Amino acid sequence: MRSPEELFLDAVNAYKAWVACGKDFVNHAHLYDVWDDAVMAYAQAGHLQRNRAVHQILQGLELIK
Repeated sequence: MRSPEELFLDAVNAYKAWVACGKDFVNHAHLYDVWDDAVMAYAQAGHLQRNRAVHQILQGLELIK
């Protein structure tokens, strides 16, 4: 089983890939799915709600305070 820290890094990297494609859902929906799955895995491992997990990831990327 992967640690919450590893899952957090997976989610960060998945978000970066999603942003790198320009958040183009039409042509890169699979990247959104990877991002969403990574967020949910992190949220479940950390006993967080999805919105809190997303918030922590965006804070980790210094996109929000």
